Amino acid sequence: MIRIATAGCGAWLILAHPAQARTLTSFDMPGQTEICGAGIADDGTVVGNSLNTHPVVNFLYQNGSFTTLSPNFAGGFTAVTGINRAHAVVGTNETFGPNFTVAITGFALRDENRRIVRVPGAVTISAVNINNEGTIVGAYQTDVNGPTLGYIKHGTAITTLNDGSFHVQPAGIDPTGTMVVGTSVLPGGGFAAWLYQQGKFNPLSVPGAVATFASGINRAGTISGTYVTGSLSAPVSHGYFYKGGRYSTYDVPGASDTRLSGINAHGAVTGCYTDYAGTHGLIYTP
Repeated sequence: MIRIATAGCGAWLILAHPAQARTLTSFDMPGQTEICGAGIADDGTVVGNSLNTHPVVNFLYQNGSFTTLSPNFAGGFTAVTGINRAHAVVGTNETFGPNFTVAITGFALRDENRRIVRVPGAVTISAVNINNEGTIVGAYQTDVNGPTLGYIKHGTAITTLNDGSFHVQPAGIDPTGTMVVGTSVLPGGGFAAWLYQQGKFNPLSVPGAVATFASGINRAGTISGTYVTGSLSAPVSHGYFYKGGRYSTYDVPGASDTRLSGINAHGAVTGCYTDYAGTHGLIYTP
């Protein structure tokens, strides 16, 4: 079953710890105590979701103001996870049916006009991110009991991503469509983050992490994501960046958890952090 993940290039990689909070903007949506940014456009507009309400509130955050999005599904769980320069938004709806069945539908939203994302033969499909050329990445199944495969969809052209794991979940795509990042669920449990480039999966793993998730990548090749310390049963989340063989980590000062997701052309990243008052959206530029 597809689950929305709002997740080496070798043992020689270097771990660095940069100065904290060079430019950090925190934002809270009125009426919500837990929100998280998922994607960020080049002009700084953020797309995100509430975390503790049903139905989930999907939003745009721009210049200090929130706009509620309406993907117009009859029910279920809807998350918006990607946005491009033209403010086209992608996301996924999960609607539960009888006998424990789940209908999983990826969509693209532009000016409140929704279209369903389709992959031939797919019975479930998610849409997770979209680049400035309109290329969409996500995951699909051809059998609800079978493996989940990743895809890159540009117009009618589709590239399938399969690293041999049971669940392949792309999460970010660069503007050229040549680099994709994501995370796979391993058959025996655990998670494996990767950079897909020139037909090859290159593993990503923050040193010392029990799990690494890759979420975003920009034209410069900077990758953003989240890594976990402690244990998977009692995880503590931290943000990271990766570029050119080097990891740098980031935690919001005073936060118990920091999660980084999408990154834009200027290196600004969105996500969220948790403190005593709740979970807040963030925009951070290192």
